[in-house]
Amino acid sequence: MPPNKNAQLEQRLQESEQRFRLIADTAPVLIWMSGTDKLFTYFNKPWLDFTGRSMEEELGIGWTESVHPDDLQRCLVTYTQSFDQREGFRMEYRLRRRDGEYRWLLDIGVPRFNQDRSFAGYIGIAVDVHDRKLAEEKLNEYEKAVEGVDAMITVIDRQYRYVIANQKHLSMRGKTKEQVLGHHAREVMDSGFDDVKEKLDDCFRGNIIRFETKVEFPDVGERDMSVSFLPVNGPNGIDRIACIGHDITERKQAEEALRKSEESLRLAIEAGRMYAYEWDVSTNLLVRSPEYVNILGPTEPRIVIAPLEQVLQRIHPDDGSSVVRVLAECSPEKPTIDLTYRVLVPGKGPIWLKSTGRAFFDGEGCV
Repeated sequence: MPPNKNAQLEQRLQESEQRFRLIADTAPVLIWMSGTDKLFTYFNKPWLDFTGRSMEEELGIGWTESVHPDDLQRCLVTYTQSFDQREGFRMEYRLRRRDGEYRWLLDIGVPRFNQDRSFAGYIGIAVDVHDRKLAEEKLNEYEKAVEGVDAMITVIDRQYRYVIANQKHLSMRGKTKEQVLGHHAREVMDSGFDDVKEKLDDCFRGNIIRFETKVEFPDVGERDMSVSFLPVNGPNGIDRIACIGHDITERKQAEEALRKSEESLRLAIEAGRMYAYEWDVSTNLLVRSPEYVNILGPTEPRIVIAPLEQVLQRIHPDDGSSVVRVLAECSPEKPTIDLTYRVLVPGKGPIWLKSTGRAFFDGEGCV
């Protein structure tokens, strides 16, 4: 080839190299190159800025001095095996930053070839994935922690896709992990998603949301659920929501049964001209149900809670001492009370009352 042709080709190669280095030095990623002998021949400015080392310190195998000791062997094996087979690779390892902190990098290397298709070495691009890596580790720890919890626990991202779903959630929904993870909440919840989307959006704004609702499940039917939405912070703010659902059907049924029982007791008390009371010995206060006025007549002011002494003043003088004596004789061995006595009713004569009750004692025998 004529000398001038060689000179022109050499000049074009130098210009091409200069353009590459200019682009590489302004790229927002870490770039490296190696030759046919596996030794590294180039690092861009972001790489050098990241490690705080000079080009001379990094060339050859100098760059390995900044790799975390626990990752170095794996890193070198991946690189050399891929190099020998002329295959691309992806690997993650920790590289020491200029401030001494080790950061996780995702390094992608590919073989490069000359125009004549001869092998020229490798070029690689590395990006800092440290925050993502830590988030994944925390997510994995969280997933393990919630797997045995007897509550429906899921985590969704800002696209309303499931990233965690514990076994309780899967069994209640009658779905597999493959049918839930990575899928939009609408696919899993069907029409239920529209009912909670506004609450999810409110949670993404940083608010803790708690509510009760009814949910239809394929195998167990309709259940009462207590649901909590908790915002989870990521590197750039709230990026996920932890959803916790407790089945409270039995509790709701018990509450309803208690309500009906109390209502039945109230009706029975009214029909039988009775009232209930409770005496707290520690405060010496006696609490009566409102029905007492139907029997003892109204007082001014109307008092539901009153000191025991005030209540005893309404008892007929001939019966007061026996009432006090029976109360004083209560013990763990004899906790029941069965009294018949007269009560003074304003505007009327005394009326006879029968009072039955049971005393409760603590571990030391105190009422």
